[in-house]
Amino acid sequence: MFRTGVSLIALTVFLAAGAVQAETVTVTSPNGRVAIAVDQGAGGLSYSVSIDGKAVITPSPLNLNLDIAYVGGSGAKVLGHTETSSNTTWKPVVGKAAVVADHYNQSDIAFQNTDPKGFKYDLIVRAYDNGVAFRYAVPEQAGVENFHVKSEGTQFFFAADYDCWGANMGSAYT
Repeated sequence: MFRTGVSLIALTVFLAAGAVQAETVTVTSPNGRVAIAVDQGAGGLSYSVSIDGKAVITPSPLNLNLDIAYVGGSGAKVLGHTETSSNTTWKPVVGKAAVVADHYNQSDIAFQNTDPKGFKYDLIVRAYDNGVAFRYAVPEQAGVENFHVKSEGTQFFFAADYDCWGANMGSAYT
């Protein structure tokens, strides 16, 4: 009986640990063709991008190493997310177009590190009809006056060996 009880407890603990699932937030473009999925799982924060259901960027890490905290690691939890949409225009200072459309769907995903400091950060994710964008934001919080980014670990794992064209600007400062 004792042995069976210990085995059942061990099995229960094992199943409970396995039941912790990654949380995934997916944002789809206004036309429904482009999607970006953000996943907070055991391996940390990652994202993937698909067009018409076909993977373009496979799960790739998102992280920042700040002097006061690590952003994007496995020791974070999703506090919640808020979805918004925009369909506006803006006028560029230079360029060929007189007006630029700004049409996207967005999710503002709030995270908190599970360490004793409990550092909070947001990942703002947008899906446009012709691409995706994301950025980090740090909300006001006790004990955080300023910080420095020591390194960034965001990566892009492409699903295939795609052709790429780029502009040679002559220097890294454009």
